[in-house]
Amino acid sequence: MAAARSCCGLESRRASPDERLARAEGFFRRYGGAVVTGARFIEGLRQANGIIAGTIGMPWPRFLAFNALGTALWVGVWASMGCLAGGHITAIYNAVSRYSLYVLIALAVTLTALIIRAAVRRHRHARR
Repeated sequence: MAAARSCCGLESRRASPDERLARAEGFFRRYGGAVVTGARFIEGLRQANGIIAGTIGMPWPRFLAFNALGTALWVGVWASMGCLAGGHITAIYNAVSRYSLYVLIALAVTLTALIIRAAVRRHRHARR
């Protein structure tokens, strides 16, 4: 089990805060452009995007370029979706209304499963 954890990179829970910060900085240096671009599509991360990039030390011209790319993609995606869905808004609204309860139930079940999983893992970790 320990070999599988170290092989899969799951040993990070035992890493010191400095080691975790170093890993996060390395990840952001390597994938920072993709993170900045993709963050435009994730609420919350979109706002924290600049703070994270500044904290990690991403050069502002690079941040500006990837942020502009993400913005252009975000606008293109949402404008295209609006244009394509505009004529079908009544059908889309009816489908969303019909299935919203099922989606809410699925989210609640998923959230409950994740909470139980975290509690079981914490309990197992405490016994060691």
